[in-house]
Amino acid sequence: MVLHDIEKILKKIPEIENLATFYNDGTVFQTTFDKNKVNIPKLGKDLAEILSLFRNLQEKDNFKAYWKIVYDAVDVSVIILKLGEQSNLALFFKHEISDKVLQNVQIRGYIDKIQELIDIDLNTLIKKETAKKKDDLKELESQLDKKKIEKEKLVTKISEKDQIIKKKEEIIKEKSVKKEIKLLHKEKTKIDEEIKKIEKKEIPKIKRELKSKDEEIV
Repeated sequence: MVLHDIEKILKKIPEIENLATFYNDGTVFQTTFDKNKVNIPKLGKDLAEILSLFRNLQEKDNFKAYWKIVYDAVDVSVIILKLGEQSNLALFFKHEISDKVLQNVQIRGYIDKIQELIDIDLNTLIKKETAKKKDDLKELESQLDKKKIEKEKLVTKISEKDQIIKKKEEIIKEKSVKKEIKLLHKEKTKIDEEIKKIEKKEIPKIKRELKSKDEEIV
């Protein structure tokens, strides 16, 4: 649907060479640029940096919120239109052009429709990322349970070996068992560290990300 409206804009304004819809974080939603010739992620990052600079200027000098950023050169013009709170449309013209064309009622209709669709897709994207984070959290919790079971088995083995030492009178055998116990303790320490990492770092991190994603959903 978004692509269909983009094609209509290109037909109405043949002076447009390329365009791109993107989010504030630099994620490019759709673009007409040739992906084999243009580094799309880099393009999105550059556009996001431009927006960031203008937002900083706006906040610093208490300017009113912008809806359009224009760059004019001898042989090219770039117009960035603010669609929604998180979405934007960048138009790349072949040469300098009057922005009266953007006041065209039909063109504004296509742009408004793109805004609606891209914002809907952003919510879908956030929900998908949230669902993935929840799956990651479940996987980590499952790993944690498995590690705890492994730890319990090791503790049992260590206890069994301790009993063997008490029963064995031969020094050689005792040394062999002690060596094995030492290795088991080492393995237990490793699992303790893995459990600590999952409990202290990975699970809290994913929970923070989930909270952030929930706050982003409109």
